[in-house]
Amino acid sequence: MKRVGYGALLLLVGILFPFLIWVALFTAIRETLLRVMRRVAWAALGLLTGILFPLLIWAGLGVAVREWMRERMLQRRPRRTVAEILAAAGLSIQWEATGDKSLAAAAFAELPVQKFRNF
Repeated sequence: MKRVGYGALLLLVGILFPFLIWVALFTAIRETLLRVMRRVAWAALGLLTGILFPLLIWAGLGVAVREWMRERMLQRRPRRTVAEILAAAGLSIQWEATGDKSLAAAAFAELPVQKFRNF
């Protein structure tokens, strides 16, 4: 029975009493502690607002300018015509005798089947 009593006493001294001391301390200085915590929170918010937000604004501006430049570069690229694309693919276009250079007047040259198998 003595060992159980020592075990309970050890439990009270080692775990429960320090916990009760912290609860009593918090109850005693609760108002002061809450005021200090509010001041610390306001100071952290002020630091974040003063330091982090301007950095985020500049980073956002940099990303926006980079995307704008990419769009501008895509718009300036010369467009390839259908004739250039077909010529790159190895297909030739024969224009009809009307002299009209529109795609409606184009007739594709016939290629042998062997040439299509190589594609």
